Amino acid sequence: MRSPYTLDNPPPDEPPSEVLVPSLWRVQARWWKRHTPALDQRSVKHPVCGHCSQSWPCHSWACWDGQLGQAVGGPAAPRALPEPGPATPMRAIGAVVAAAKS
Repeated sequence: MRSPYTLDNPPPDEPPSEVLVPSLWRVQARWWKRHTPALDQRSVKHPVCGHCSQSWPCHSWACWDGQLGQAVGGPAAPRALPEPGPATPMRAIGAVVAAAKS
């Protein structure tokens, strides 16, 4: 999930109120900012990351951006687990294997 932040509107150092782990937010925001293009690179056609010198957006920035996006987007909706069905008897499995061998 992409974050709502951009180079012109970077993530704040202090976490928004909906963030569940504020200390983790601070680390993620710091690394997001580290993996952005240097100021002289922001207007060029193909900027490079100011930290790792890879073509930007670099892989690290994309990872940190996704984590920030998840932090402000809230937890994923819980999925209901399927109801367990009847167990398959061992004899039936053995019959299928025996039939496959013949």
